[in-house]
Amino acid sequence: MNNTLLKNERFEKTLKIENAVKYFQEKLAYEISAYELVKLLNEEYIQVIDVRAREDYTEFHIQGALSIPVIDLKHNLARLSKDKINVVYCYDQNCRASSFAALILAENGYPVMELHGGFAAWNQKSFPIDKCKSC
Repeated sequence: MNNTLLKNERFEKTLKIENAVKYFQEKLAYEISAYELVKLLNEEYIQVIDVRAREDYTEFHIQGALSIPVIDLKHNLARLSKDKINVVYCYDQNCRASSFAALILAENGYPVMELHGGFAAWNQKSFPIDKCKSC
């Protein structure tokens, strides 16, 4: 093993393989791909939540998604169900708003998953989108 790698504190954790196994098991349990979500889109136990800015939701969004920007989420929890899996998404894989939203939901007892890659991953596959006509 490279001595430089061993000296770097950031990489010390990566050398503990059991930590990596646990991390990736947890990550997979709470993320959903666009391919998986499109198959579940019409299931009653799934609720999709767009946490992007409202103007971007108005322009286009995943078919059937609710618009609750992440900054408004804490004040809109009553709109959501603890009996459904709440799938949150934001812009793309670099957007952290859906991670913040997922944390808020989990802390408040809501089952939650994050759409891996956000709206960009969904749109890239040409999956169903809506445009807001009366928002």
